[in-house]
Amino acid sequence: MRPCQAVWSSALTESHATLGKVPSSLLHNYVNSDAALQDVRTNWEAIKSLPASFRDDRRVVLEAVRQSGWALEFASEALRADRDVVLEAVRATGLALQFASEELRGDRSVVVEAVRQSGWALQYVAENLKNDCSLSAETAWFSSCSF
Repeated sequence: MRPCQAVWSSALTESHATLGKVPSSLLHNYVNSDAALQDVRTNWEAIKSLPASFRDDRRVVLEAVRQSGWALEFASEALRADRDVVLEAVRATGLALQFASEELRGDRSVVVEAVRQSGWALQYVAENLKNDCSLSAETAWFSSCSF
């Protein structure tokens, strides 16, 4: 363990144990990304309670979004703009498109994957694709082309 991790872990353990929010026996799970990854493998919703540094860990977030695209909501801004992470999320849950960066909500291939999974994802498409009638043909989703 690096010195900064030990200090952070110790301070976190003391503050949370004092406040009674999280039992100190559970806090050891979040000292390294392997433990966080294991928790997310067990249940994707564990990402909700991870410290921000682990929500910026690509391996942890990819594992969570593969189980449920809804996990993208809890990913860092940087990973919400990561094309591979967002593609995994929308393949699992099309509506996860709403948590993607504006740029990726305008990326045709990301949008196609999202809409194929759920037509309701059309409501989160970026402005540059909203009037693109060929998008409807590509996704087999019929609309009036005015999302």
